Amino acid sequence: MDEFFSKYGWLVVAALVICVVLLIVSPVGEVVKTSITNMVNQFAGAVNTEFAGAINNITL
Repeated sequence: MDEFFSKYGWLVVAALVICVVLLIVSPVGEVVKTSITNMVNQFAGAVNTEFAGAINNITL
């Protein structure tokens, strides 16, 4: 496995970079970006709701 990456690691990295660049410049890139943003916002909202409930239940 190490021999594979030492021989072809640069090719794997180059292929990944090319795929990412193509994804960014294509219209599909906007869909992926919007989906990731929505998912992160929903997760943040769920975490905030959970922490707000935990904080409200604390008695001193």
